Amino acid sequence: MMTLMLILTVPLFFSTPMISMIALMLSVGKLLLEMKHDMDNFSISANFFWDSFSHVLLTLNLWIITLMILSSIKISNSHYFKTMYLRLLMLLAMILSLAFSVNNYIFFYILFEASLIPTFMLILGWGYQPERLQAGVYMLMYTVLASLPLLISFLYINFTMNSCSKIL
Repeated sequence: MMTLMLILTVPLFFSTPMISMIALMLSVGKLLLEMKHDMDNFSISANFFWDSFSHVLLTLNLWIITLMILSSIKISNSHYFKTMYLRLLMLLAMILSLAFSVNNYIFFYILFEASLIPTFMLILGWGYQPERLQAGVYMLMYTVLASLPLLISFLYINFTMNSCSKIL
């Protein structure tokens, strides 16, 4: 897991599209090579845990981020905006990778809600319609309001079972 995070942080310091693509391809390759064929639970540390479902979500996350970088080659002539776009995508990939591999439901909820911040910034900065501010605000409002029952259910599980771990 630590190697995956280190590979994903490389484009934050050297932000060219080619380095970002290489880092994401290495990350996807690393995930595919580490895939256990028996699909048992795989505990990375006390806080990180992979099973077959989280492994598929991690691979899908990195694949979609790679496709987003490929589809945005002509995003802007300005180097600053392209750099900011790539950094937001890498931040989103790291937050979602942590969210899908964390062992605690509360940490999953916090990290998944934290992924709204880069998504909101991507909608505001690179959306095509003039109504992108309104769309971003609606996205934040609906997501936060719809996820409150999920938080309440996680807290209920925590108080009834005295554990928020995925492994019960």
